[in-house]
Amino acid sequence: MHVKHIALTILLIAVSSTAFGQPKIEVTAVAEKEIKVQEADHTITKRVPATDIESGQELIYTLHYRNVGTDKATNVKLDNPVPQHTAYVSNSAFGEDAEVLVSLDGKHFSKPGQLTYTLKTKDGNTEQQVASPEQFSHLRWALNEVPPGAAGAVGFRVRVK
Repeated sequence: MHVKHIALTILLIAVSSTAFGQPKIEVTAVAEKEIKVQEADHTITKRVPATDIESGQELIYTLHYRNVGTDKATNVKLDNPVPQHTAYVSNSAFGEDAEVLVSLDGKHFSKPGQLTYTLKTKDGNTEQQVASPEQFSHLRWALNEVPPGAAGAVGFRVRVK
């Protein structure tokens, strides 16, 4: 059995709507996997912490956020790299009221399906190619605002290489 441990990294950027307001976004992150559990006469799928994982397994990364400040936070961006030794699962990003963006380098973000890169052809010319989900290195969830006391969750799935 080949076991890997995968770290989760989060970057949070929150901007106050006023110069004197005090938004404060707290984020907790969990990495889980799904297992099948037999209960009485049926099987259920249950999420458990992704501690020991194997190649081929699918993991779910979820960021739970809450504004514990006294003012709304605006232009909130939650960034998360796709962990090493994994590949993003196409169309798996989720987050209510969040715009999902992807990146190849963690600096330049675009909507999935619109992210491109330049490829040099054999004849020396260049052409634009649309990046495939397996090439994504980072995800970003952009939230217009998070009112005081409001909370939510965003996340995505990866497959372990």
